[in-house]
Amino acid sequence: MFYYFLRSTLYILTIALVSSIHSHATDTKHIVVGTYAYPSIDREAAVKPLAELVANTFHLPTTIIVANTPSALARMVAQNEVQIAVPNLVGFALIAASKPDIYTLAVPDNTDSTYTSSIVAYQNEDAIYKSLSETITQTTKPIGMVWPDSASGAIVASAYLKEIFNKQQLTELANITYLQSHQNVLDALLKNTVDVGVLATKVFNERHSEYQQSLVEIWRSPPIPYGPVVCKKYLESICSKIKNVLLDKNRNSRAVLEGLKQGWVEFESSTSFVTVEPKIYSAFIEHYAN
Repeated sequence: MFYYFLRSTLYILTIALVSSIHSHATDTKHIVVGTYAYPSIDREAAVKPLAELVANTFHLPTTIIVANTPSALARMVAQNEVQIAVPNLVGFALIAASKPDIYTLAVPDNTDSTYTSSIVAYQNEDAIYKSLSETITQTTKPIGMVWPDSASGAIVASAYLKEIFNKQQLTELANITYLQSHQNVLDALLKNTVDVGVLATKVFNERHSEYQQSLVEIWRSPPIPYGPVVCKKYLESICSKIKNVLLDKNRNSRAVLEGLKQGWVEFESSTSFVTVEPKIYSAFIEHYAN
């Protein structure tokens, strides 16, 4: 008799616990939309249309957090401090590699993308380097990059450099200095405080008149994937609804995209949100998972 009573009691407790967990996971009273900072760009304003979409659709208080770096944003997502996030490529790879139970909602299309990374070298009349390996070998100055988790200002070019040199060779040949913005990298090249810099190709091209023959692009990457909008899985109904809205090419999705285009210059050619293709990101996720 006691056995059946105990079994029934445990069954009731289990049902109650599952119900409590389900209720906690779905009965959300507050949503945090997060992204990461970049100098001189108002990223809070850029994601505000997304936050407003969430607030207006679900009638929930919604706030915005701007993390200092993509890595910090990834940690906030993993710790449930942010429920919906707009990361860059590196931030998304870090989030996905930590397996925090997320849905990928959508990503701006990159059909006509010019979002690439360039390795640029300073040259003068006495020393014109003919190859990237020569440049790296001969310089005594650090390599200028944006920050460690910048896709176009560090990560993609670093992966290419590792194909040419092993890690020990790179350490022996040149240090890396992080200059906090693409513009700062270009300024350092123009002042020749660095001989080699990594930056977004667009920034390099836009200021062509300033450097003329003093700088030369010695490598350019293929188009870089954009980081997709992500959402925590325990908000399943909210994630599903927002995903449908973003992919529906309606007034709301256009407003969200226009907001993001104000915060990310790489989205300038995007005209709509598209479904995320996991295979595009697999190599980046594997890199951070190891």
